[in-house]
Amino acid sequence: LVRSRGLGDVYKRQDIDNTLTDIEKDLFDIANKYTKKINPNFKDKSPVKFDGFTNMAAFYTDLFGWNNEQLESFFRNERIEIVDKALPRPGVVDVLKKLKDNGNNIYIVTARTDKHDDMPYERAKTWLDKNGIVYDRLIVGATNKVKVCKELGIDVFIDDQLNNCMKISQSGITTIRLTNSKEEYDHVVNMSNFNQIFEYICSLK
Repeated sequence: LVRSRGLGDVYKRQDIDNTLTDIEKDLFDIANKYTKKINPNFKDKSPVKFDGFTNMAAFYTDLFGWNNEQLESFFRNERIEIVDKALPRPGVVDVLKKLKDNGNNIYIVTARTDKHDDMPYERAKTWLDKNGIVYDRLIVGATNKVKVCKELGIDVFIDDQLNNCMKISQSGITTIRLTNSKEEYDHVVNMSNFNQIFEYICSLK
């Protein structure tokens, strides 16, 4: 999340997975490999876009037919490896620095919890610091992002998941969905990269 004093006292919120990073394809590839280890007869699934309406754990469980133990193993091992090695999306580091230099407070809010990671805060902080991401505050375990945004007084929300974006937009907060999709939902603004996002935020003066 970002509080922008320099841009008309605007607040903005940003997630990590598939917002600051782009790990969807890597996760899907490793999910196919993981399932083959469990079931040698498994046939690779073609990439399916996570719709953002369902819980991510439920999405993967239904798609690959995992039981709870297999799901837990995937999230605690394979997924964490991808998360740790992920690189920031193009433009992320520079755009966040420019936002900060313009007087914004940057808040990173993620739904990561200790359910599938014993150290969600430490892991996220290590990744942010290692990759030079500037921020003022990191909030983990934000399973209710509307509540978090309201508590922080957020005016602009940035996320990749449609479900999150629609809920935030309906709460009256300006919402940017990071996506290549052209489909429009409510007042959600679609942007495909962080340079576009920066220009849009600047236009909010």
